[in-house]
Amino acid sequence: MSKPSNRARDWKAQRDKIIGLGETSIRKSYYPALQERLEELRENQRFLSTLMNNLPGMVYRCRDDAERTLEFVSDGCLQLTGFQPLELVGNHPAAFGHLILPDDRERARTQILRAVAERRPYHITYRIQTRQGHIKWVADNGQMISVTDGESQVLEGVVADVTELKQAQEELYRRTIELQQAQELERLKSAFVNAVSHDLRTPLTSIIGYAEFLEDEIGGSLSGKQLEFVCQIEKNCVRLENLLNDLLDYARVEAGTFRLHCEEADLAGKIRDIVSSFQPQAATARLDLQLQLPREPLVSELDPMRIGQVLANLLSNAVKFTAPGGVIRVRACREGDHLRCEVEDTGEGIAEADFPKLFQRFSQLSSGARKKGGTGLGLNISKAIIEAHGGTIGVQSQLGKGSTFWFTLPLRPQPG
Repeated sequence: MSKPSNRARDWKAQRDKIIGLGETSIRKSYYPALQERLEELRENQRFLSTLMNNLPGMVYRCRDDAERTLEFVSDGCLQLTGFQPLELVGNHPAAFGHLILPDDRERARTQILRAVAERRPYHITYRIQTRQGHIKWVADNGQMISVTDGESQVLEGVVADVTELKQAQEELYRRTIELQQAQELERLKSAFVNAVSHDLRTPLTSIIGYAEFLEDEIGGSLSGKQLEFVCQIEKNCVRLENLLNDLLDYARVEAGTFRLHCEEADLAGKIRDIVSSFQPQAATARLDLQLQLPREPLVSELDPMRIGQVLANLLSNAVKFTAPGGVIRVRACREGDHLRCEVEDTGEGIAEADFPKLFQRFSQLSSGARKKGGTGLGLNISKAIIEAHGGTIGVQSQLGKGSTFWFTLPLRPQPG
């Protein structure tokens, strides 16, 4: 083979020089931009990797095959399942699909397949069993994604632990059911109390009427012993009538049909009447019943009958819980734009821990139960009456040192 001429060699050298200069120019023009772009891609990859591995859950990718085989899971799988990422990918026996509880597995698979077929995201919950044997509720959110040339597809999503949320929902549901049951029980109890109270009133009225006939000797004269028995019948009929009235008032309060009939009245005069009616009872119990009232009237808009009911209840309790030789003081005064009434006794007192029970319906302290204290509705109804007037009611007491029950009434009716 002949050697190239000098001219050919010079031309080749010149060509190579030109090409070399072109490559150098290209490198100088584009290399920095390419390097910058590559570094940006690497930074984004580091960011996404950090983000996936710090999410409160597990990021995953499945191949588009019949088994939906996992080909990637984030490091969050360790906290979620107790397994390392490499233990869950592929067809390993501990692959994620095998962690789903059998009762939930087919449901989860069906919902995912339906969402994929309809080309929409899926949001499902199911239970898994961790390596440690714990059962967790998880939320799985994902969708089918097209990759590369648009023909290949993968399933991508996030699985998050929602056990605490699920437990909170179940607890809320349980409490809602309990509340509904309690409300229904309360409704039935109110209906029962209302029905029984009305049904008992008719025969009780008849008993009282015939007892009065006997006392008046309409059916013939009575011996001293027989008259004593009739008086006991009347006394206990009155007690039973008071119990029925309490039950009816309670039913009205619960049904929202409780109404006041207010008028301008003198609270001091009402207190005098009630205290006067209790003097025989106090004398029988050997108690000193004292009254402390200002000279001027204590006029307010009130329901005289209902306020009398409150006073009678407070005085009845004071007599019941004060030992013979004790003192009961009833006083009232004006305080600013309110009237205040107090019933103080030197009785056995009330422990502070029992204060919350006092005004609850059907609630009696142990001492009250021993003294056969009725329905346990008296103070509850008194509270309803006073609050319906726009006032307040309360107690001050110390165990062994007596009690003071008090209530206030506004001078003028409250709006609404």
